[in-house]
Amino acid sequence: MDKQDNLIYYEDALLTKNIIWTIEGIHQLVVKGIWRHVRIRGYEVDALAICDTAEGRFERYIGFELKDADLQKAIHQAKLRRKFFNYFYIVVDLPIHSIVEKLLHIPNFLDYKIGIISSKNNTVVLPSRFTKMEKWEYIGRKHTK
Repeated sequence: MDKQDNLIYYEDALLTKNIIWTIEGIHQLVVKGIWRHVRIRGYEVDALAICDTAEGRFERYIGFELKDADLQKAIHQAKLRRKFFNYFYIVVDLPIHSIVEKLLHIPNFLDYKIGIISSKNNTVVLPSRFTKMEKWEYIGRKHTK
């Protein structure tokens, strides 16, 4: 296994059960399954959570970009993928103060409705906001929960 493989597996571990439970509570959703490394219209998404609303009436899709430390790259990737999800989160292994400091220098970041999670502090720094997503068909890979 080369260094790149180790980085991929390390970043996958940033999306923990505690983070999923927190997101379920924030958005009042029930996660049905999580898929890793999903391709959607030519883009790879690090993780996809397919959820039901608490009352079970609607299905919601949450996309995740997982990064060790490169928040700028994560934001760029998240902006390109955001339209395919009802909610989108960047999970980055940085402390809250570093994330906030970087976000203060990104004009109009809130307009993208992307959430940010510090895996270092296991905290949602900024929740994602709901948007209608572009329709696409998921042709699956095995999921984990």
